[in-house]
Amino acid sequence: MRVVLVFPPLWDLNILPMLGVPVIAGCLREFGHSTLALDLNSEFYNYVSTEDFWTKITEHYKAIENSENPDEKTYLSALKSACYRPELYIEKVKNYMQVFRDEDLFFTPSTLNSALSDVDTITYAAVKLNQICFDYEEKIGYNIFEDFYEKVFEKIKDFEPDAIGLSVYWEKQLDWSKNFTKFLKKKTDAKIFYGGPQITYSKEKILNKDFFETYADYAIYGDGEVALKQLGEYFNGEIELKDVSSLVYYDKEIQITPPPKEGFKEMFSPCYDGFDFDSYFSYPKVISLESSRGCYWNKCAFCSCSNGVIKNNKTAEQVIKEVEKFQEQFGINEFSFIDPAVSPKFLEDFSKLVIEKGLKIKYSAFTRLENIYTKELFEQLSKSGLKFCLWGLESGSQRVLDLYNKGTNVENNKRILKDAHDAGIFNFVSVIVGFPKETEEDAEKTVEFLTENIDNIDIIAANNFLLLKDAPIEKEPEKFGLTSNDFEFNGSMNLYMPENERVFDVVFDKISKLNEQKIKKLPMHVNCMSSYILR
Repeated sequence: MRVVLVFPPLWDLNILPMLGVPVIAGCLREFGHSTLALDLNSEFYNYVSTEDFWTKITEHYKAIENSENPDEKTYLSALKSACYRPELYIEKVKNYMQVFRDEDLFFTPSTLNSALSDVDTITYAAVKLNQICFDYEEKIGYNIFEDFYEKVFEKIKDFEPDAIGLSVYWEKQLDWSKNFTKFLKKKTDAKIFYGGPQITYSKEKILNKDFFETYADYAIYGDGEVALKQLGEYFNGEIELKDVSSLVYYDKEIQITPPPKEGFKEMFSPCYDGFDFDSYFSYPKVISLESSRGCYWNKCAFCSCSNGVIKNNKTAEQVIKEVEKFQEQFGINEFSFIDPAVSPKFLEDFSKLVIEKGLKIKYSAFTRLENIYTKELFEQLSKSGLKFCLWGLESGSQRVLDLYNKGTNVENNKRILKDAHDAGIFNFVSVIVGFPKETEEDAEKTVEFLTENIDNIDIIAANNFLLLKDAPIEKEPEKFGLTSNDFEFNGSMNLYMPENERVFDVVFDKISKLNEQKIKKLPMHVNCMSSYILR
């Protein structure tokens, strides 16, 4: 089976490749299939970040300014509502691309932050224009984004795929993906399938008869490795479609097959073949790694990150082999573990091997405040190249931590942050404010904790409480003194509680003031911040 794997645009700033597509590519290649991976998020960012693109848009406005066609008049009005003066973006693009291509400018925080702001503005405008062009394509008979889609399709056509898959991480990517696959349906007979977290969380809302008639043949929910292996077997005539795990398709009505009873014994190594790391807007270039699938703690009341995930782990030896391979293949020495939380035991084993082998790397990790972390372990981790820990502190109130089921202790957290800081590790601390039944007193305890320990904290991220669908609180609200009536849906993945904002507003300004001096030395985007630290 020949499979094109696509990561759609509009995920986030074009800093590094997401791990999902490379992992699926690695899995399929392990079973003898051929793959072509396309990071269209990166390609789209680069496409709209050129002077030529905005010159084209400017000239297009002029060309239809005096059109008598009523549809074109309405179309131009819609374009102008999204971007009134595209000619102003020509200089902006030139300036921010200079920042992303010049290491000295990139590592000047004020300059980079200005560039990041311009990227957001320009990408937002381009996305709106793209959608308008698709909405009006049938009425006016053309689409000024067609050159981008045709260029991508040429790569796909040359590969001659049997199937094309899109990995959709969140809702913002969905409209673009549907437009793209509608375009593909006119061009190719290859089967089209969707997967990714957005499909997993929202399959009941997204996947209907129209979706399968217009945009795709199949959708895969949960982890995709087993399903894709079985889909290959179906294409080869070895099994029936109903025997493919975790599959959604339309046959007289929506069909949903059950998930696999078990996953593969070993996790697959990501395959980054074909990725152009020079196309990403960052210094140094960073590769994502994972030590495990799912969260090893997996008890937090607000979280659903392990739902639909077949838990699995890699050994430190396996990940070391990946690191050595990527160093040799790409000359990259900076890595980012993207596990929901990397276990202390893995980090201990991994760092020991890094030191023994004399590997010269730098890396970051999402980590839990576990009491197993000692001063000696932090010194070992620092020596191995661990530069940046993203800690889910969540609260300075023990009562709230217990409600969260975090399994952490306020006093231990103080000691852990100090020991990490003393070892030279950058502490990025994330807190959540506005948990159901959290009081202003609880929130103030978070501010007090941060204030008392600010010398051991490098940056703070304050987040308003958003409950993920299928988290323990959403599934069993009565355990937390709530009812389902307390929740108001906001989008397809998050649940929003209006009363939380009041508590959040009380403390947000105080936390912002704690950050003021620290943030001046850093970029405002967390992945760019990671680049600064890894450098």
